Amino acid sequence: MTTTNIEVQALQQQVKQLESELLGMKIFMSECGVYEAWSDQKDNYIVEDKIVRNFEEDLQNLFEVRMKGSDSFCSEVWCSLSNIIWKNEDGSEFSATFRYAGGLIASIIEEGDYMDWYCSGEYATVSEDIANGLLTLGWVPCEYD
Repeated sequence: MTTTNIEVQALQQQVKQLESELLGMKIFMSECGVYEAWSDQKDNYIVEDKIVRNFEEDLQNLFEVRMKGSDSFCSEVWCSLSNIIWKNEDGSEFSATFRYAGGLIASIIEEGDYMDWYCSGEYATVSEDIANGLLTLGWVPCEYD
């Protein structure tokens, strides 16, 4: 497939448009005081991203093969993530919305999207297998207060 000069120019124009829109968003956020607030707290967001990534990696490392082979187990995972706070012995916490839990499962099994698992079982119901597996990595399920 060859790219013509016209196609390249069109893509360059799209990039310029997106850059302009991004600059406009930054200016708007700055005027509203949102950009500064985010900038001041970005280290906290990075920490939060790391915590989420660690839980997700732990979940994937423990259960990916089993999840790819069993829809019912994927439903167990959804139930174990939705409306549950997972606390780690290091003080980290992870929680997921119904949609996020479904999307995480779809991402791990590399198939479908969040709707395939959304409300696929009784939320806030942690299976013994999942609890025991995650416990080996320091994660303990807790209900919301």
